[in-house]
This record gives sequence, C-alpha cells and structure tokens, in this order.
Amino acid sequence: MCILRDGFTAVSGWRRIGAKLRLKPATLDAYASAFEHELMGEARKAGELEEPD
Repeated sequence: MCILRDGFTAVSGWRRIGAKLRLKPATLDAYASAFEHELMGEARKAGELEEPD
C-alpha cells in the first residue's frame, strides 16, 4: 500500500472541492491547517518513490 501517495492524493484538492461545495474563502482558510503543511511537498516526493501495490 502506498500510504503517503494515497494520503497526499486524498487531501491535495481539498480547496478546489471546498470551493465547488460553495464554502466561503474564510471557511476554507479556517480549515487550511488541517490540510496544508510545510512538509506536504516532501510527502508527495516520498510517495512518488514508494513501491506500487
């Protein structure tokens, strides 16, 4: 299982999905700390290096 890749994929489009659901920008900003982290880029890169299932 490629946990890092799957996790990154699951949360990477959260703002776009929130906007589609018509959440206000202020609401999206309030949730940002749950989905955006300074190490997300590293997690994405590590996920690319994982072996496929």
